[in-house]
Parts: sequence; C-alpha cells; structure tokens
Amino acid sequence: MQNWVKQVQREESEPQTLVCKSTGLALRHTTAVGCGCYLEAPSQLLERDGITSDDLFSLSKPPGKTLVVGASYVALECAGFLAELGFTVDLLIRSKPLKSFDQDCVKLVMENLKNHVNILYAKEVNELQREMDKTKSLEQVDFNVRNYPLNNAASAPKTETIDQPPNKSTCSIVIQLSKKDRTPKRNGQVLLDSQFRGGRRAFSISRVKFSDSSTDVYDTVVWAMGRDPQNDNLNLAGAVVETDRSSGRIVVAEDDRTSAQDVYAIGDIALGRPELTPTAIRAGQLLAQRLFGGGSQLMTYDTVPTTVFTPLELGTIGLTEERASEQFGVDAIEVYHSHFTPFEYVIPQDPSAAQCYAKVICLRSAPRKVLGMHLVGPNAAEIIQGYAVAMKVGVTFDQLTAINPGPGTLT
Repeated sequence: MQNWVKQVQREESEPQTLVCKSTGLALRHTTAVGCGCYLEAPSQLLERDGITSDDLFSLSKPPGKTLVVGASYVALECAGFLAELGFTVDLLIRSKPLKSFDQDCVKLVMENLKNHVNILYAKEVNELQREMDKTKSLEQVDFNVRNYPLNNAASAPKTETIDQPPNKSTCSIVIQLSKKDRTPKRNGQVLLDSQFRGGRRAFSISRVKFSDSSTDVYDTVVWAMGRDPQNDNLNLAGAVVETDRSSGRIVVAEDDRTSAQDVYAIGDIALGRPELTPTAIRAGQLLAQRLFGGGSQLMTYDTVPTTVFTPLELGTIGLTEERASEQFGVDAIEVYHSHFTPFEYVIPQDPSAAQCYAKVICLRSAPRKVLGMHLVGPNAAEIIQGYAVAMKVGVTFDQLTAINPGPGTLT
C-alpha cells in the first residue's frame, strides 16, 4: 500500500483507471481516500524538542510544568486536562482561539480557562533549547525505597517511577534493583544502577525564548497547532484530484465525490468536513452503501454535534451566529441568549456558574426554524447530543420552548 499511495496516477487512455507505476496494477472502479490528517508542528523545533498531543498519552513520566502551543480545540483541551491533573500549564495562543466556533461562547470558555491555566497571548516561540536542570540533579536528591521493607529490597517492584513535589529537592523513587544493588544504605538510601550512579544524570528541561524576548523553562512542550491533511505522498495532481490551495484538503461535492469522477474523499482530509472520527466512520459507511448497497442517503454535516472538552465544556450543533448572519443575513435571524446556574453549582456556589451560557439561533420568518444551538457549561457534551435529533428533523423555536421543564434544568 505504501507503493500504491506514492506511485498512483491516472491512466490517460482510460480516465476511470488508476495505475500503480511500480507494480502495473490497475484499479478500474472506485477509489475512496480517507487517510485523515496529522498534527501540525514546526518541524525544525519538533525534531529536537517538544511533543504533540498524541505523545502526551505515551509519556514514561509525568509532564511536569508544561507549555501548550496552539489555539485549536486540541490545545485548549490538553491545557485544561493537564491543569486539572495538578500540573502548572502555560497556554500560548498566537491567533484567535476556536475560530470556527460561536465567538460569544468562546469568550466565556476562555474566561473560565484562565482560572485554570496561564494564557499567553500574541506570542510565538522563537527558540527552544533542551538543557539539563542542575537544580534538580540526582546528586541533590534523597531517594527512598518505598512500598516494601528495606530488608526485603529484592522484592521491589520493577519500575522506575519518580514522584517529585514541586519546588522541593526531595522525592521518592522506586527503581529496578540489580543483584549487586539490593543492599540498602543508611537512611533508606539505596545503591543506584549504572545509569544513575554518581549522581551525574540530571533532569532535562526546555528553555523557551518567546518573540517578546522573554524566556521561561518547561519540563514539557506540547505542539497543538491544528492538523494538516496527510496527502503529501498521494500524488493527487496525477490523479486529477482538485485540492484547496490554502489548506491542501481535497475539494468534494455533497456526495463526497472529488473532481475525479470515481474518486471520493471522506473524513477531515476533505475540505469543510469536521475533524471528528465518528463522523468520518459514518460517512464511510454511507458511501459504501451508496456505491455497493443500493443506498442513497447522504451524510448530513450541518447537524453534527461537536464538543470542546475544556474544564467548562462547550457543546455546539448547527450554525454559529457568525455563519448564520453570513448565510441568511443579520436581519433574517433571531438570537436568544440565556445565562444560567446549573443545579449542581447551586449548593457549592461554583464560580464557573458565571460563564454558563446557552444560545439559540433561528430564522425570523415562520416557522422560525432553529439554525444552531450552543451551550457552555458542565456536561455540555452530553446535553447537546440530546438536541441532535431535534435539529435533524428541523425543530422550530416554538417547539423547542413548548415543553414543561422540570426543576433545576437548563430549559
């Protein structure tokens, strides 16, 4: 398949045929492209230092003080959950956050997020250098064997887990002991294996220089600047598949067909499609049914519920106020707002209640069809899912407000 995607081209004599140069194999039917996107990061820095959001879940040690770079939902989510885990987090935002979301909601999300992380606006990373933090060298750390008696060090767990309190020179460590390292020294200290012996190994940190000439040090730098289409090796031009010049994504019609007659594109590699795995899977299922199962149903993208999992969640479905104004005109729409206190915030007096907010956008003309719904609050992801069915069948504003709500509900 690697040869296929790198060598594919359209056969001129038979426009519906794709030929693999290296093998001579020909595909004379239908091709679907769904290779998705990869995380964007400055390659000149990423090669030396820093990780992507994917790498966060495979770290061998806690991330510690973290710099998250980006204004995408991925950046905000990573910064939020790291802060909730108790780590110090700086979020560097170079541009407008969450550009494609309703901006009234975004303002409240960012207002709440600043209570959890330190947000740095209008800065860029000019230089990133990896160095050793001499203030935390192993010479200055007292290692204590824990979770088992000192006289039974041979039964120690086979791990190398470091738990270091912030701004302290002592920490506890469980190390893998070799045969000659099983005799504990005084005060609970143990002999370290060869990679630690002598205290010469130090903790590695990243020194970051910003565009305003300020500097800071971090244990981890996370690049979360968005996603680029993974189509570098597809030779789309050879297959006569049109792509968007600015984003590189494949231009598709309503039925996911590209400019090449029998080539389709699904998922976030297609222009204007949401970056959601379940949506791409469903689009692929419907495409297969249309091509091979006699189906006719198209994927509906304008009623896909989306959530940003920040500490205070943002749930959205349908058009934003900005998109609705652009599509129908400002005078043709009505916007309803509601600031509310969730029932679960009443007794604890959670300060996040100040940012809880709901917005409904509908057409002004009868029957006042709802165009979009947006919610900022706890459990917004689950709440907005319930409105997806209503939006799918064309709910009106009067129908939306005609129910008799129970106590403590958003409605």
